[in-house]
Amino acid sequence: MNVIFIGSYYQGVLGLKKLLSKDFNEIFHLQGIITSYSKRKLKNEQPVIKIAEKFNIPVFDQNINSSEFKNWYKYFSPDIIIMSQYNQIISPEILKLFPNYTFNIHPSDLPHNIGGAPYHYAMLRGEDLVITVHKVSNKIDRGDWIYKSSPIDITNTKIETLVNNIGPEQCAKAMEKVLHMIKDNLIVFHKIEGNPTFAWGNKLKKDLKIDWKESVASIARKINVCGAEGVDVRLNDSKYTKLKLFNAETRSESNAKEYWGKPIIFKKNYVLIGCNGGIISCHDFIKNC
Repeated sequence: MNVIFIGSYYQGVLGLKKLLSKDFNEIFHLQGIITSYSKRKLKNEQPVIKIAEKFNIPVFDQNINSSEFKNWYKYFSPDIIIMSQYNQIISPEILKLFPNYTFNIHPSDLPHNIGGAPYHYAMLRGEDLVITVHKVSNKIDRGDWIYKSSPIDITNTKIETLVNNIGPEQCAKAMEKVLHMIKDNLIVFHKIEGNPTFAWGNKLKKDLKIDWKESVASIARKINVCGAEGVDVRLNDSKYTKLKLFNAETRSESNAKEYWGKPIIFKKNYVLIGCNGGIISCHDFIKNC
């Protein structure tokens, strides 16, 4: 079977390695790779491109909705296209060129967390991690699904670990499952059902703003979703102290509601802040940021 792989960064690398492994390289012929890289990173920092060069596989790394892409794609005849982490939206015009077996690996339990920041919103909403493999359609992350992984508890996982390690590794495992399903002719399409929730990256900053009247669990999740970048807050004390908070945990406290957004204990790298239904304990903070 002829295959084109679409992917980027670590998640893309792991998926690409599955395709090139001895379990599949005699069944699936990798014709070409489509990838992209952000303006913040140089082309030579994209690991997918390095693998393509090593195996002498043709690569397209520009605008997928361009005439240049059409000229590149016309030399291929893929039976399957598999996508794993790609930051461009593919137009209906281009999708018409693709085979029926065009699949995307999305790290959420679709239709929950549709969009580009599913890891962050899963943690923000207190949900488990589920990987969905679905058919690519004109509606983003809405095509019929063919595989869903078992849920993984990410309650105590750091966002960096989820985004850079656990998530990509689980996506690669899902891809391996689907390659076996294709190999054994076991593909069955299922309708995505239920009310969608969204995970748009451009709304994340707004959704991470803290209101001290929220529940203590919600505030802790927001702080932890920010990870190494931390979250800027202003306390409700008389000095209106500014803080950047990291690594939040929750503590039960019956009267914490009286201290909404007020510091209870300040130490060198440790602060307790009263919240609705408990206390936030942050083991790292920057004062007057």
